[in-house]
Amino acid sequence: MPYPETKSACGRRKTLNTGGHACPNPACAYFAVTDAGLHAGVGNGKRGQRQDLQYWKCQACEKKFTSRLHTPLYRLKTDPEKVILVLMLLANGCDLSVLVRCTPHVEATVTRWLERMGAHSQRLHGRIFQKLVFPLLQLDELYARVRRDGVLWLWVALDPVAKVIPTLSLGSRTTEAAMHFVHQLVQSLAPSCVPAFTTDGLRAYFYALTAHFGQWVQAPGERNAHWQVSAKLLHGQLAKRKGHVQFAVMRMAWGTRAALSAALKTYGFSPLMQTAFIERVNLTIRRGVAPLMRKTWAYAPLQYQTIIDSGSATVGVENMSGTLAKQYRCNSTGIPVTNYSAISFTTP
Repeated sequence: MPYPETKSACGRRKTLNTGGHACPNPACAYFAVTDAGLHAGVGNGKRGQRQDLQYWKCQACEKKFTSRLHTPLYRLKTDPEKVILVLMLLANGCDLSVLVRCTPHVEATVTRWLERMGAHSQRLHGRIFQKLVFPLLQLDELYARVRRDGVLWLWVALDPVAKVIPTLSLGSRTTEAAMHFVHQLVQSLAPSCVPAFTTDGLRAYFYALTAHFGQWVQAPGERNAHWQVSAKLLHGQLAKRKGHVQFAVMRMAWGTRAALSAALKTYGFSPLMQTAFIERVNLTIRRGVAPLMRKTWAYAPLQYQTIIDSGSATVGVENMSGTLAKQYRCNSTGIPVTNYSAISFTTP
């Protein structure tokens, strides 16, 4: 029941907009309810050194909390504008040592901000990219070097129709990492969505895709159930052979070539297997992020910096989606990058 209906109509009316904020008390009846017309949140004054930090209060359970709860700025004493400026400079390729010399903050402080923003960005990405429907997807991986973890690979998925990147994952170039990458991708898709995939010749893609798109089937009279790959799955591979003579081999890992060619023709693409769109995005990311460039001595200090930098480099690519992205409920560019730190999350 909406909280305004449970109390008397007398008293002072609410003047602050509490929409988007929710009670963090799990025992409260209005826990994680962000609708201003339903929850019991009201303003509870401003605090902080500059008296600019808004506090809220839940009238149902008397819980008081700050507007920065569940954000990277929670319990930070530094001016939020300075924190956002430092993070934006890091995302645009500024070296960490330069920021340490030019700002009064030590490396440990800037690193802690970076880790907070990286974790928050991943939660934001997972909250926005849900129940998506993609007809086609191209998958690829990029070579990267991280100072503490050595050689890693940035796994990227791209919708060639809307130019949307639903998933980014950083890990090794193994079957286990491919499983983790495809698992993240499946979590962002609608339950009934089975896209047509085109990848390079890495066999780990075949194992990951066939393990996630299908169902367990137990025939009458059989003791155990067996895994049956979905009949809608189409997976074409463009295996590149590099040597004295460079050439590419097109092969179907799952499904028929005629069905994949028909799916490509439906959206105006060539019926031949190709990964040109994901290669173009990879080049954009590689040119915008120093640790991903082939000939460089730049190392990413942390995995989060590689993820943040890659997300910043692909903002321009996602802006190309325009109206098409609205059809897939995944136009993430509706929220400015500089406002990411102001978005809070609660666990329902």
